[in-house]
Amino acid sequence: MRGSTLYRVLVVITVTSFLYFVLPRQYEDGIITASDIAQEIEKVQPKQDSLIEEMVDLTRTATAERSVLATTSPIVRKTLLIWNVPPTVTYAKTIDEKCGHCDVTDDRTLLNSSDAVVFHYRKIEELPETRKSDQLFVWLCRESPATTKLLNLRLERYDNYFNATMTHRRESEIFSPYLRPLTEDVSPFLHVERDMILKSKRGLAAWVVSNCGTSKSATVRLLYVSSLKKAGLRVERFGKCFNQEFPPYRSMEAIKKLNEYKFYLAFENSYHCRDYVSEKFWKNGILSGTVPVVWGPHKDDILRIAPPKSFIYAEDFDSPQKLVNYLNFLDKNDEEYLKFFDWRRNLPKGGGSLYINQAVRIDEMRRPKIKPTNWMLDGITDYGYCELCRTLHSNRMHRTSTIPSLNEFWYDHERAECLKT
Repeated sequence: MRGSTLYRVLVVITVTSFLYFVLPRQYEDGIITASDIAQEIEKVQPKQDSLIEEMVDLTRTATAERSVLATTSPIVRKTLLIWNVPPTVTYAKTIDEKCGHCDVTDDRTLLNSSDAVVFHYRKIEELPETRKSDQLFVWLCRESPATTKLLNLRLERYDNYFNATMTHRRESEIFSPYLRPLTEDVSPFLHVERDMILKSKRGLAAWVVSNCGTSKSATVRLLYVSSLKKAGLRVERFGKCFNQEFPPYRSMEAIKKLNEYKFYLAFENSYHCRDYVSEKFWKNGILSGTVPVVWGPHKDDILRIAPPKSFIYAEDFDSPQKLVNYLNFLDKNDEEYLKFFDWRRNLPKGGGSLYINQAVRIDEMRRPKIKPTNWMLDGITDYGYCELCRTLHSNRMHRTSTIPSLNEFWYDHERAECLKT
């Protein structure tokens, strides 16, 4: 950069010298020759060299001043206040610097000094009566509309109250999908060599479930798994529904346990709800080193985020028997089974980000077109809060506007088959 700048300066000085020193003298005699021009340029060369040295000194001084400013400029931090924290929810006190610089708190006394206030969808009580003009009031929900409908939430009470939503839906102001960073520090099973994958397998399929039928879809999936067992699927079922103990949720022990199986039944308790793909696919399936068998999400939604050729979609099979036959086929044909792990060849060794610009990739996911290759995730564990932090630093939202009807946003734009569950 510096070399090209000095080159341009040199050209300007040379042309200027020629115009101001050479041409006037030659025009007085009416004759211009090549040797005359060369002699005249040689005469002004010392002046030109002096000017160049002066320009170099000025450039060095300016660069040094910019460097000092960069190191002394204060880091601007934003504050996120979580208004109501459910007992089972944990959160980081600070947000990754890749997302900006934000601090997270649940101290309500900091309401007036917070840049954003996040309200968890359940048990929102004692709402603040006023909001500062430069604040975001964010409605957070990580469940599907089928679940919130079952809970009979009165969303109309929040008309014109929130000015942002933070959900798994792509049209939310703050997009918060159930994505997981595919890095070695998150799971030790992502970088297992291909010829070593089968050595840890002790069983064919596993399923962990605690919702035993509180919704129509939860009941349907129980019946579907029962039909798979009748068709000959060897599946071990864990969780409250089967009185079978299982390691704590989100623990490394749970991941290690599931790694002993070739397949995991990533069955949701909602059916075809827009953009809804939960931790059942990511944590229990991909991160555990198993092949997820997916039921519940719409195929378009799972293709948008999943590693290519990493899962089996249950609805691709006409009957439970045909799905069981395929799983048994893969169990007996190692090479065909291992093809579901070929996507790992693109993973970097030793952890780290899997692509440079996570923000661009997340933005691409908002578009209707399916992008099967957009599965590689940056090493950020909570995308919703990351995007919220970036939003605050970018000032991209018009904060004086509010959402006229949260009920309309959440239910009127949902697929019909989701709300029937």
